[in-house]
Amino acid sequence: MADPTTIDEYLTTLPPDRRGPMEEIRRTVRAAAPDATETIAYKMPAFRSRGGRYLVGFDAYKAHYSLFAASGRVLEELGDELAPYLSGRGTIRFPASGPIPLGIVRLVVEIRDAENARDVRPACVPRHEHGRHGSGVLDRAREDLRRQSAPLELVPEHPARQDVGDVLVAPDSAPRRRVA
Repeated sequence: MADPTTIDEYLTTLPPDRRGPMEEIRRTVRAAAPDATETIAYKMPAFRSRGGRYLVGFDAYKAHYSLFAASGRVLEELGDELAPYLSGRGTIRFPASGPIPLGIVRLVVEIRDAENARDVRPACVPRHEHGRHGSGVLDRAREDLRRQSAPLELVPEHPARQDVGDVLVAPDSAPRRRVA
């Protein structure tokens, strides 16, 4: 069977008792970010806003429902209110045995939507929000390249760094690793 391509298709794959809570999350996200578009991301229901930027994703599991949206700003602004539901770096889990706190879902979506509105980067630039790869690495690399007066050229190998492979070299300067 092919993977679902819409949220409606995805919901039909769930057991009937899981569809209701998933629809509640969907309606809450839609109300908090009316301009967001529905999509499937990472094989689960998701919403994108502001030119295609990831807003939130959500899914149903055996013992809980997850909302994937916990950025640093969300954690900072909701703090203790969100703490009982946090699981891992960016996952918010709501137990399946109780009601989903839709007020928290709404606040998370509003914070993420405002975050996307403030973000002026093009949607195609990855945002490593949790710093796994250094959140400013790409920006610093681009700025370094802009400041160079001489154009950079890609060379297969540089004699001073035989172990590196492809490096970027400006004439009369030390080699630097290629930014990919």
